Amino acid sequence: MSRRWIWLWSLLYLVAAVAFAAYEVVQNPFWKFNVRTIGETVGGGLAVYGASAVLPLIAWGFARFRQQVARPVFVAWLLIGMTFAYFADAGKRMDRTASKARLPSNSVFSGKDRGDFEQSVRLGCEQAQRADPLTAKIGISEAKITVYCECMSAGLAEAISLDELRYAVSNGKPPASLLDKRATMGQFCLHEALRN
Repeated sequence: MSRRWIWLWSLLYLVAAVAFAAYEVVQNPFWKFNVRTIGETVGGGLAVYGASAVLPLIAWGFARFRQQVARPVFVAWLLIGMTFAYFADAGKRMDRTASKARLPSNSVFSGKDRGDFEQSVRLGCEQAQRADPLTAKIGISEAKITVYCECMSAGLAEAISLDELRYAVSNGKPPASLLDKRATMGQFCLHEALRN
């Protein structure tokens, strides 16, 4: 295997790892294209790429990085990477299924209305988080507040029903069903914010 092919295969593995990470990011029902998702995609791709390369490259190092031994190294790298990606996807799929099962989708919003609702919820959430004295005591960063509130706004826009919206508007407070959804979404979003 020539050096050119070694570089080409390395680049192809990197592209495949980043594509896998992008696939994982867009599987989240509340994902949005922003700096965070770009970071998750690049970071996740580099994690799969690097973690699966460790053992094959150590073995190749013992062979003094001879080009003749490159083919089995790349085959092992591919197999380890595919195994790593399979288990990562299986775990995330279970998390997504559990999250979706707890929060049924029956949103009444679409297009500009949805965007306006999400912005309103996000701004209110951010103000509440910044005003909470516990936020400063714990030292929760602005980035984590943003992640949490973006997740909450997208999740509530997806989960709220027309009946819940009518009840909230006519009574000036959300119904119990919406409070339950908000609590479930809060746990999910807290996990997302602390993970980043």
